[in-house]
Amino acid sequence: MTSTWAVTTTYDVDPDMETMDRWETALAGADGSVGRRPRVLYADDRIVTDVTVYVDAPDDVAALQSARDLVGPVIGEHPVIASEVEDEQVHYDRADAPTLPHLVSAPEVGEILEVSRQRVHQLRSTSTFPQPLFELRSGAIWDRAAIEAFAQRWDRRPGPRRSAAAVVMEVRPPPGARPRGVVASKRVSAMKTVPSKKSPTAPSKRDGSHGSVPAAARRRARG
Repeated sequence: MTSTWAVTTTYDVDPDMETMDRWETALAGADGSVGRRPRVLYADDRIVTDVTVYVDAPDDVAALQSARDLVGPVIGEHPVIASEVEDEQVHYDRADAPTLPHLVSAPEVGEILEVSRQRVHQLRSTSTFPQPLFELRSGAIWDRAAIEAFAQRWDRRPGPRRSAAAVVMEVRPPPGARPRGVVASKRVSAMKTVPSKKSPTAPSKRDGSHGSVPAAARRRARG
């Protein structure tokens, strides 16, 4: 059983446009394509040429040999830097995939992690949080895939922080009683009692009272 394979061979050569057009015409029967690009993968600025053809073969090894037999006479004796063999559908899927990552800012990171923007800035100080790809004036920018990977391994611990003034006390049942495992939280606070400085009740001028003895009683005592 044979399959269709995409074979890309990278040559250490920098041809002009006329030469590239001639090579593509010669390889048209194999849907050949020729392209120049910087040799950035090899840490220098030299130009290399990628030649891609499609061949039918039972496996990847046979596909590579068929591509060399087909391309070699057309390109000539130029040094080969690399060769790549892919299933045809995989090759198309890679070509259609975006070349840039999906970028997200702090508010979007918060939505992915289901936290506030302030919490995102707190998480940035941890060693396990992904580093941003860019630092712009408007804020940091992350790769969404890195944030989603962090969300999968993040040890989230929900719940409010406990106050430092709260004292947790374990209520133990008395001897012989059935344990219920009750745990109570009690906030201890100091209270200070201030004695009242309230003055004694002054005599009322309306009823003529003197201290706590009614005026009528005083008149009877004098009579």
